[in-house]
Amino acid sequence: MIQRHKLAIISLFIIVGLSFTIAAKDYYQILGVSKDATQKEIKSAYKKLALQYHPDRNQDKPNEEEVQKKFIEISHAYQTLSDEEKREFYDRHGYSPDDKPPPQQGGNPFGQGASYQYSGGNSGGGFQDPFSFFKSFFGDQDPFGGGSSPGGFQFNFGGNQQGQQQQHRGNRQQQQQHQHQHQHQQQPKGYEQSENIQVLSSQNFQLNIRDEPSSVWLLQFYYEKTLRPEAVEALEKVAENLKGFVNTGVVDLSKNSQLQKVISKSAKDKPVIALLVGGKSSKPVIFEGEFMNPKSIYEFVAEKYPDLTSSVSESNAENFIAKPLSKVLLFSAKKTPTLLIKSLANEMKEKFVFGLVHKSDQFLAKKFNVKKFPTIIIVEGDSLSYVGMKPYGGEMNHDEIYEFLKIHRPTKPIPSHPVSHHRATGGSVHTLSKENVQELCGSEVCVIHTSANPDDKIILSPLAKKYQRDGIFFTWVNSNSSLGKHIQKDLSCGSKGDLIA
Repeated sequence: MIQRHKLAIISLFIIVGLSFTIAAKDYYQILGVSKDATQKEIKSAYKKLALQYHPDRNQDKPNEEEVQKKFIEISHAYQTLSDEEKREFYDRHGYSPDDKPPPQQGGNPFGQGASYQYSGGNSGGGFQDPFSFFKSFFGDQDPFGGGSSPGGFQFNFGGNQQGQQQQHRGNRQQQQQHQHQHQHQQQPKGYEQSENIQVLSSQNFQLNIRDEPSSVWLLQFYYEKTLRPEAVEALEKVAENLKGFVNTGVVDLSKNSQLQKVISKSAKDKPVIALLVGGKSSKPVIFEGEFMNPKSIYEFVAEKYPDLTSSVSESNAENFIAKPLSKVLLFSAKKTPTLLIKSLANEMKEKFVFGLVHKSDQFLAKKFNVKKFPTIIIVEGDSLSYVGMKPYGGEMNHDEIYEFLKIHRPTKPIPSHPVSHHRATGGSVHTLSKENVQELCGSEVCVIHTSANPDDKIILSPLAKKYQRDGIFFTWVNSNSSLGKHIQKDLSCGSKGDLIA
């Protein structure tokens, strides 16, 4: 008899322990952010995922229940990490203070008559109802662009679940009928079935674009009576190719006339296409080409997308490596970055700086052991003379590269070469100009060779290689240039073949 009681007590502790183990989810992983993510990044992640997994958008799909659970997890994660006190508690203990079950029946959740059943998959504890929270997050603005806020789902998982499921199914049927009628009335002609194009209204234009400085949008402004099927088809094709890089949206000006002021061109005769970077005061770039030509539209986006990359070569590599943020180098056969790289540089601008190295730069290709193009490398360290690297070995796919960068971002910089306290020079002879004279000769020891023949640089090459870790910059300047004449005049030296230190 005594043995049975012991067994029962042991089983109870196992069950209680398991309950809290399930609750201890990785909220950072759920939102897809790092543990040092800013509140801006956390908010942006919640907004994107909550819209993606909202039950109103996933009705009658095979994985509907799984999506609903995901929506709840996303809400719990954001409610925890968006509150600094709760986030600190979570980081310290591994679970949110809201994960704790509320006391019932005199503080005993397992007592006689207690109805609370806790697991990580419900909306219990101290969390706000996920749908109510979603509504409070977006306010009166409609994130789906339909003209009214989404609704109809109730997340009640305790008590009489069978009765609640029957009521939930009844609410679902009524909601589906309402949504079908509503979409028939509100969805713009031609975009009813689009999965890659978001319908924007006066209400959610502010929410999705003006309040999101990092977002980039390809927008089509039109009047319904002038919208041709060919224009719809062209935008659909472009949106499919831009998926993951650029948001695509449409604005029916016949229903949202106040948004006409966003563009400087009238859309009454034909649709106007524009590229717009999010932010309060950003101005759109108007597409002047054929609005029914998908290739022309895509090329327009690729050209006008904000370019935050730097051109890196042997002459400025040391300065690029010394930048305070983590570094990414793309070795490419192209002289300008692709839309893929531009979008990654924009999305990760608070974490990384991106540099583009052309394949003709044999010095850097050899330094980083690059044998094929394109190649992406995370650079570790703050000096070219002592640098680590993590090469990316996957496909040139946006999501895969983004995940690689997020996972492998260096948390601490590798220190410079321990022997030398000088800035490495790269081992080459630099051509001196007005733009780089302060940079090269402002603080370190600088050797200047003045002559009229650029080939004279070869004279200093052996010395430049020998002293590349000692902070001595070997430079050449054209003696006939204004800078060359100025240097010769100030230092009272001749005009041919002089060495100045």
